[in-house]
Amino acid sequence: MKENRRRMSGFFFCVSTQSAFGRRIFLKIPLTTIQNFTIIFYMSKFLFLFIILFLLSARCSSPSPPFNEVKKELDKKFPITYILERSTLPTRSTNIEVYLDGSVSCAGFVTEQSKYIRFLKRLRRWGEVETTLRYLKFGTMESPERTRIEAAMSRDFYDQSRTRLVELISAFADRDTSRLPGTFLVITDGCQSHAQQDIIRLVRPTLRLINRGYHFQILGIRSQFRGYVYSEVLGGIRLGRYDSSRNGERPFYCFIFSTKTDFGKELKEIISNEGVECHLLSLKEFLEAFSAKFEEEPNVDGKTTLSLWERCGKRGEGVYLYWKGKPPGNLKVVLSLSDTSDLHIGSGNIRADIYCLHFESRRVLNPNCQLCKSSFKNPREIECVFSFAEVEEPGWSTYKIVLYPRGGTFSPPKWVEEWSTDTDTALQYFNRTLFLKEFVEEVINRRFENLPLFVIYPVVRGR
Repeated sequence: MKENRRRMSGFFFCVSTQSAFGRRIFLKIPLTTIQNFTIIFYMSKFLFLFIILFLLSARCSSPSPPFNEVKKELDKKFPITYILERSTLPTRSTNIEVYLDGSVSCAGFVTEQSKYIRFLKRLRRWGEVETTLRYLKFGTMESPERTRIEAAMSRDFYDQSRTRLVELISAFADRDTSRLPGTFLVITDGCQSHAQQDIIRLVRPTLRLINRGYHFQILGIRSQFRGYVYSEVLGGIRLGRYDSSRNGERPFYCFIFSTKTDFGKELKEIISNEGVECHLLSLKEFLEAFSAKFEEEPNVDGKTTLSLWERCGKRGEGVYLYWKGKPPGNLKVVLSLSDTSDLHIGSGNIRADIYCLHFESRRVLNPNCQLCKSSFKNPREIECVFSFAEVEEPGWSTYKIVLYPRGGTFSPPKWVEEWSTDTDTALQYFNRTLFLKEFVEEVINRRFENLPLFVIYPVVRGR
């Protein structure tokens, strides 16, 4: 019985061989083992075919190109071509020149412990440390005269019948590079202009200094005032005596032209530490002030055919997209001003330059993309919608979209609007400054009209 059970335990395949000593050896290999080898052989053939097909399909679909390579190629192929007059700082000088408005309209600021006097005293202490600082008086005279800051704390200092602010800033802009200081400060009671259209006379030299490399900032302070005021609109006639205790504090300003980006911020901190409230307007490149957010947007028939895949870039300027329906498809872009920007958005009026590059072949393509609409969302955001048609080219289509402002895109901060007036024919208007808003708005919009607000880089996978 034992022998029969042993035979039935399985079938064997017998192999005989001869050993090195001449003895014949019989090997018995179970048939199940042979069958396993056969199965493994056929499975390996199928696995090999699967790997080949997988590699071929992966090659056909092509992996998404890295964003840093996309941006590099697009920037190389389509450089932003705006031109500024400056390429370096206008001067390496660290000298500081402070120009004090000696016109009679500023005499009323000289009252005991007024914010104007406290400002001058703090500036004097700061000047004792900054040994490169010097003071000059400007007004009716043909050229500014050297003075001491202590002299500006007396009413006798303010004896000039005209301010000649335009002539002063124009003279700065005309200076030879070797004579330029690192910083100009102009302390005045504001923009002198007989009519709104004349404000351009002050804008032009201001923009020339900005284009030469100076950072333009305005520090605004409201101060106690008791003295006579004069109407520019009515030809400079004296209106009467203005008292800030009845009519409100009068503003004065420190116009700052400096090679140091944060000079205004440092000065504001110095003055604020004295308990003097002040506002600062600073113009910065908008490429540094904006960030982008992308959203899916339905097309005209309510379908979302272009979907977001991935966002990338230091400030969210890159986005990967894929088709999930029949083209065309829309993409919404929301541009947001950073909290550090002093400016506001006045309208959504912008334009876009659009470029397209087929990434695999590096061929320039017709973009098949357009800006459908741009709108003012709130004082800190602009909303744009772009429509994409399908590019008849397999692989990845990469885009560079450069956004530019148009007239009136930006407006000054709220405090500038509140401190501005379009007339000065009565005492009640002298707690504000004639055409301040128009001056600032013109500088802002003319400064940035040819500078890009933001650059976005959509990457679209072909269907």
